Amino acid sequence: MRELNTNPDTISETDPRYVFMNVMQDFDYDSRGFGEALMFNTAVKMQYFVHYNGATDGTYCDKLANTYVTLRTTSYMYDWLYAKGYQMTQLQKYIDGLDEYEQLQYKDLHAICGIVKVYEAFRVFQNYGAAIYSQAFQGLEGNLVPTYDIFDNSVYESLDDELAGYIKVLAAPAEETAAELGEFDPIYGYIVSSTPTAPATRGDYTQQRTLWKKFANSYRLYMAWIMKDVDGTRFEKVRTEVLDGGLDNVFQSADEGAYAFMNGSNDNSGLIYNSDGTNSISVIYSVTDNFIHYLKQLKDPRLPLLARNNSLNKENKAIQWMQHYFRTRW
Repeated sequence: MRELNTNPDTISETDPRYVFMNVMQDFDYDSRGFGEALMFNTAVKMQYFVHYNGATDGTYCDKLANTYVTLRTTSYMYDWLYAKGYQMTQLQKYIDGLDEYEQLQYKDLHAICGIVKVYEAFRVFQNYGAAIYSQAFQGLEGNLVPTYDIFDNSVYESLDDELAGYIKVLAAPAEETAAELGEFDPIYGYIVSSTPTAPATRGDYTQQRTLWKKFANSYRLYMAWIMKDVDGTRFEKVRTEVLDGGLDNVFQSADEGAYAFMNGSNDNSGLIYNSDGTNSISVIYSVTDNFIHYLKQLKDPRLPLLARNNSLNKENKAIQWMQHYFRTRW
């Protein structure tokens, strides 16, 4: 790196792994705003939590007033497709333009970029029902006015076929000349620590490839499950292909899930770690009565973890006063 940065005669070619590492930093959690949107908007929409102002300001669903909260998390997914998805495509094109020897070196990376792209795309199709995909990311190289793809079985099956192709690359033995991703992979290049310390590098490229294969297979199975009622034939095809090799093909524990090592994006100046937004849920949001009742009926042991008691317990003077003067309510 010192030579690249100080020698003006050096050809400025970037190792594709550096590009991948930069794009995947803070994967799908690249701002403090998303953390808040995930907690507040989704939870409120599902009526697990409600804003203290309730329906008066349209914070949660109110059928009578015809007000509801918009899921901002969907907008984040749309933005990620045209940010990360675009950069994954550009990286694939860059690898395609290398000589044959170098293409083999980065064959795994090419497949992993495709997995990320399909992952981002399906979520947008699932939430929006349409997205610019088949003609997307061409820009000055092709189509400046790409058309929307309306989500249907054919679009889903093309995504599934694309993902299946990338899985085959990782299911086969690695090329002898493969450029190992190692620490350049923020998702599976590290082992997440159970303590608040920086994760350790994985150091096992075979395991790294296997985890990406499991990620892709699990997501392929997820897509098939979502579409099974309208494309049962494809569901059976995917189920057979994915599970033919046994459960070793898919996630078997949370430890195999995709964890991003968030080292603080410069764009956010470390704001991703700012806890003010997420802490406000304990001040301006409450768990709904129906959600608590539902958990109590199930004798769900997670209730004390999901919500803390407020001061309105049986010893509280206000509760005793209400019980005395408003007996019908209690």
